[in-house]
Amino acid sequence: MAGKDYTQLCQDILENVGGKDNINGVTHCITRLRFKLKDDTKANTEVIEKLPGVIKVMSANGQYHVVVGNKVEDVYEQFIKVSGLGGGGAVAADDAEEGPKTPAAIVIDLISGIFSPILGPFCAAGIMKGILACITQFAPEFANDGAYTVLYTIADGLFYFLPVMLSITAARKFKMSEFTALGIGVALVYPTMVALTGGDVLGSVDLGFFGTFSWYATFLGIPIIMPASGYTSSVIPVLLMADMKVGTWGGAGELALFGDVATKDVDKAVAVRRVVEYLGADMADTVAMGDAKVDTPMFEACATSVCMGSGGDAAKAAADFVTTDVDEDGLWNAFSHLGLL
Repeated sequence: MAGKDYTQLCQDILENVGGKDNINGVTHCITRLRFKLKDDTKANTEVIEKLPGVIKVMSANGQYHVVVGNKVEDVYEQFIKVSGLGGGGAVAADDAEEGPKTPAAIVIDLISGIFSPILGPFCAAGIMKGILACITQFAPEFANDGAYTVLYTIADGLFYFLPVMLSITAARKFKMSEFTALGIGVALVYPTMVALTGGDVLGSVDLGFFGTFSWYATFLGIPIIMPASGYTSSVIPVLLMADMKVGTWGGAGELALFGDVATKDVDKAVAVRRVVEYLGADMADTVAMGDAKVDTPMFEACATSVCMGSGGDAAKAAADFVTTDVDEDGLWNAFSHLGLL
């Protein structure tokens, strides 16, 4: 049976939040349409609250919430069609410029953006596990029935493979490749990975408040320390990995000699700014020296930039001055040229 038609409600909401051009993105939770508006002052809250089907309107943590109750999924789907917004309810990333947020707002935005898409199945799985627990409490023999095994597997499977589910939503939130994140999530729950938490103890380390951790295998001599149950049903590891970037750097002529893993959107320019801010200095007094493409953000951020003679073409093009090679007194020549000696 077809669901109720909420087209008129969606059109009225769209018009009174300032139109499609005022929407950075829209998602939903259990009872609310959650908008990220470019300009909250364009939203006509009084009119929206009086619309049939709207329970309440509120603003919280940088989002504009329209509470419509348990029909929110139907309203959301029809709103996407009416508004013409992209998949997942998000407009183009280029239009999604937002004002500064408080740390609390950032955390809440991350949590809602990552967990909201799986909230429905997650709640259903939890309810099913609760029902099965109640049944076996009063009828213990049911635990030996095939029906219990099938139902428990369906319910517990989502919790067991939670890193895989979160890898997809985290990838969308952090704007990274979903397949890359999915590969990370699958690797975390791969049986061989889980098996690394058992066997003969090779060593232990006491981390005080966090407890004592043992390792049963090493990676090129480095201890592999994992939770006793592995990373199944975990949350934090896959979120941290989904917000990472992998790159290469180093070498004369941009020849990649090293690999690195770093937090996405953090580069040498960010590091320099943080250090300068911490020291209470001025970016106008900074000098950057490097020899690879990875140094170019730092070159652009600092007042003066110097590339070593052995550097690659990209680094030389971005630098204000190209000195000689390091083994040809490159640093001395650079400091002399800048009048620092």
